[in-house]
Parts: sequence; structure tokens; C-alpha cells
Amino acid sequence: MNFWNKIFLMGILLVISFTTSTTQAQNMLQGEPSMEIREMAHETTAMFTKELGLTGKQEILMEKELITYAMKKEVLLLSKMQEEAKAQRLLALQQAENAAMREILVKPQYERYLVIQQKLLHEQLKNKEKH
Repeated sequence: MNFWNKIFLMGILLVISFTTSTTQAQNMLQGEPSMEIREMAHETTAMFTKELGLTGKQEILMEKELITYAMKKEVLLLSKMQEEAKAQRLLALQQAENAAMREILVKPQYERYLVIQQKLLHEQLKNKEKH
């Protein structure tokens, strides 16, 4: 796994770790997203709507995908699997999420989405280093 993939995964872990709890994981195993995940997906979608000019249909689809992948990542993070295996699966999930977004967004929106995603990751890592 290259350096940037590891950095990206660390950022994903940071974001998800702020919204995790055992109760939420139980709800997710039952197919119910937590309120925190719903709020995070809604806020993230609103930010991407502003930045990318999403249509109403794109907003709905993006929020649904964000919830779905956040739930999958949460369950994975709370699993007892070895850290390296978790990191590899998180990377695979992120790649699948990006592929889902590629289906929702037009090419210019998708390219901008990837740039914004990287900026957010770098900001999160910077904030984590300060704490």
C-alpha cells in the first residue's frame, strides 16, 4: 500500500472514529443508520451540492451512497480484524464509493469531487496532528 493510500485511509478512520459507538454499530448491522451518520451524510451532501452544483436527483443519490458506505466502514472499523486487513478493506470500500460517485456525477463534477475529497482529508489530518 503506497504512502498516499495510507494517508487517505488514516483520514477516513479519523472521520468515522468521531461518529462511532457500539450501539450505532448494532443499529447498522440491522440496516439502520445512526442519526450521526445521517447528519454527516446530509451535511456532506449539502457541501458537495454547493461545490459541485448537484441536481436534486444527484443530491438524493449521493446522500444515499454516503450513508451506505459510512455504515459499511463503521462496521468494518469496529470489527476485530487485524489493522492491516482493515486498512486494505477500507481502501477497497473507498474505491467502491468513488466508483458509485462516478456513476452519479458527470465527469467535471467527479474530477472536482476527488480534489475536494483530498483537500478534506488533508485538513482532517492536519487537525488531528494539532490535537
